[in-house]
Amino acid sequence: MDLSTDSWLAFQDGRLVAYALVWADAGPGRVDADHYVLPGHHEAADLLLERMEARAHALIERTFAAHFGHVDRPYETWLDHMEGRKLDWSLVWIASLPGHGDAAVLLTRDDRTSTAWVSHIGVAEEVRGRGIGGFLLRHCFAVYAERGRDSVGLGVDTHNETGALALYEAHGMGLHYAADSWELPLHPQG
Repeated sequence: MDLSTDSWLAFQDGRLVAYALVWADAGPGRVDADHYVLPGHHEAADLLLERMEARAHALIERTFAAHFGHVDRPYETWLDHMEGRKLDWSLVWIASLPGHGDAAVLLTRDDRTSTAWVSHIGVAEEVRGRGIGGFLLRHCFAVYAERGRDSVGLGVDTHNETGALALYEAHGMGLHYAADSWELPLHPQG
């Protein structure tokens, strides 16, 4: 754990009222978070939780910047979107590498009847090709197998340049159905 990036302190009138930590020694592919708050300091608790969540958002924005259809979103917009889906933070994993910090993220959902679902998987461009995406996928598969699921699905732009399709196929995933998307940008005439 790097205290400068993985911990936060909250003070009120010079008194420490809360602290938060994230660390990655609880098992492969898992990042744990913990925070402690003195009674009566709920605002500090919320602030620290927002800092931990913001770290995950920043990683998603960085890893999906070149993805088809990606639009930068402020953290608050992203969080509203995630909370609307009732995100289970125990099914979100972040991979951190020495010298690179947070380098990959995998968000999953277990709210579908027939299959678990990978909502987002992203690996920072500078560390692609090192097996990080595959590691996160295998970890995801193992977690869902322990939960009694027999399938995990996701959607992918089959023409993206990141090699995502090859990654999924190399890890045993196969095409279930395909859809073509068409887009016509409309520009206002001056």
